[in-house]
Amino acid sequence: MIIINEKPLSQIEKEREEEKAPLVKMSQDLAALKLSNIQKDEIIQQLEQDLAREKQRNKDNGFAIMELYEALDAMQNGGQ
Repeated sequence: MIIINEKPLSQIEKEREEEKAPLVKMSQDLAALKLSNIQKDEIIQQLEQDLAREKQRNKDNGFAIMELYEALDAMQNGGQ
């Protein structure tokens, strides 16, 4: 049995590439999503670090305020 293909080889190759195109596109989309998630994770990590620094700064400010109140109280009570 002889099979005769009426399509030229270039047409067959083009059709094969078109069949693969959706998979290639999905792979590209998946890669973009992974990159996007990595970027989001980096942003979240940076925000967590910024929050930790801000909490520490507020804690340090709280201690400084307490020391000022204690000094003020000592001055007020010492002067009486």
